[in-house]
Amino acid sequence: MARQRVGGRLSCCKGDPAESGGEAFLPGGIAENIRRTVRASGRAIARKAFSAGRSAIARSASFIGSGQDSSTGGTSAAEKGEICMTLKGSYVALITPFHQDGSVNFEKLEELIEMQIRGGTDGIVVLGTTGESSTMSHEEDEDVVRCALSAISGRCALIAGSGSNSTETALMKSKAYDKLGVDALLLITPYYNKANQTGMVRHFTMVADQVNVPVIVYNVPGRTGCALSVKSVEALSRHPGIIGIKEASGDMSFMMNIAHLASKDFAIVSGNDDITLPIMAAGGTGVISVLANVCPEVTYRMTHAFLEGDVLTARELQLRYLDLIHALFMEVNPIPVKEAMNLMGLNVGPLRMPLCEMEPEHRQALSAVLHRYGLVKE
Repeated sequence: MARQRVGGRLSCCKGDPAESGGEAFLPGGIAENIRRTVRASGRAIARKAFSAGRSAIARSASFIGSGQDSSTGGTSAAEKGEICMTLKGSYVALITPFHQDGSVNFEKLEELIEMQIRGGTDGIVVLGTTGESSTMSHEEDEDVVRCALSAISGRCALIAGSGSNSTETALMKSKAYDKLGVDALLLITPYYNKANQTGMVRHFTMVADQVNVPVIVYNVPGRTGCALSVKSVEALSRHPGIIGIKEASGDMSFMMNIAHLASKDFAIVSGNDDITLPIMAAGGTGVISVLANVCPEVTYRMTHAFLEGDVLTARELQLRYLDLIHALFMEVNPIPVKEAMNLMGLNVGPLRMPLCEMEPEHRQALSAVLHRYGLVKE
């Protein structure tokens, strides 16, 4: 496994799986999927790297060549290159603001991105569950990515959710966002279809094989009805283009097992705000956060305190904000967080059907929590 300093941090670099623990051997053809990936077509990519003070994401990429040695004109080990990326700290799972007529409010989206950058957020994640991408058209999705790229202007990372339960659709979206210039892609497990483990691994590897940016796997069985196994995550972690997982099963035993078995350069980030610190204590490197929509500075401080060895401060912040985190999930996400942002005067607009406003008693309880944390003054 190769490592290098990028933007002042130690960056994990994805190279030949044989150099990072060998192939994963799983039933049903999964090992062959990984072998085919490693023999990919030898595309070489050199994309912009930036640090933005905190080194959000930096990468240079080159997919593994044909396996020939340099004496026959092939790619030598020294020439193969790697995919490099830091995935550490606080990444906001950003809501999508709407006008009252339901159209995307791009001006407000720009304002929210500025708020996140001022708060220290390491990266912006658009078009995820919190961003209501399931109710948006492909055209709207691409417009959101364009707007976010323009607003960020290289100051932090942009990760776009490009998943689908159709592999062809996920591939189409991933290629489109790659072409637009995102820094990484977030791919959810193929929901509703409930593919077996071999099918899910093929789903992710097919996309990762054909894009020039890193892929982050998203495991959230409570929403999708399917879950990656530890062995599947282990296999995916050997793919040179799959650099991490957003782990949102809430199962700490599963988390411990993937931390133990996955490639050592494979990043694990929490997808549950209430257990960010436990996941980081088990080897995770940060969070893709709903809480950061309302408290970007807090989420940044908590994750970076832990990364810098200040466990006591990180623990104090995790526990201090636990009641607020619970309040943001008293109904299905993103209903409470959008209600909270509106109560805070951020005016992010309504939800899209079938999501709707909170039940009155929940709204009252949420408002009380926001007042207690000083997020609503009146």
